[in-house]
Amino acid sequence: MTEITTERLVLKKPGLRDKQSIVSQIGDWEVVQWLSEVPYPYTEDDADDWISTLSRQELTFNIYRSDTLIGGIRLTHDDDGFYELGYWLGRVHWGQGFATEACKGLPNYAAEELNIKNVKSSHMTGNDASARVLNKLGFRKTGDGEMYCLSRKATLPCIYLALTN
Repeated sequence: MTEITTERLVLKKPGLRDKQSIVSQIGDWEVVQWLSEVPYPYTEDDADDWISTLSRQELTFNIYRSDTLIGGIRLTHDDDGFYELGYWLGRVHWGQGFATEACKGLPNYAAEELNIKNVKSSHMTGNDASARVLNKLGFRKTGDGEMYCLSRKATLPCIYLALTN
């Protein structure tokens, strides 16, 4: 089973012991309001579905620091030939550089080990923290659009970006 190690983090599949941590962290409104595919309220059944999804998708992981789950990250292949980067962190872990570190680690692994070069991402307008993370990593705006946010039950404006190397 793949584990990706960065300076302070490990990206790996979760265990059942992580379910309550997933529910409490991603179920926080301050976190979930910026995620497109996550329901609110977030339940144990939702966490079971997430853990099941993680086991089936090669490039979908949770983020750990000192064996403590702090977030999630994934690259999913899109029809346009790009892999889309998505991620989240529990609120208590914000502002410490963990998102930047994880979002550098997974695409670097994908490029070196799997020859994946085309990576894109997006964030909802107003999610300034994600904008800063992606900008630091070299993502550049490719356009504006809209995305459906399940937790808000609304279509919201978003910004599309691609990694420029």
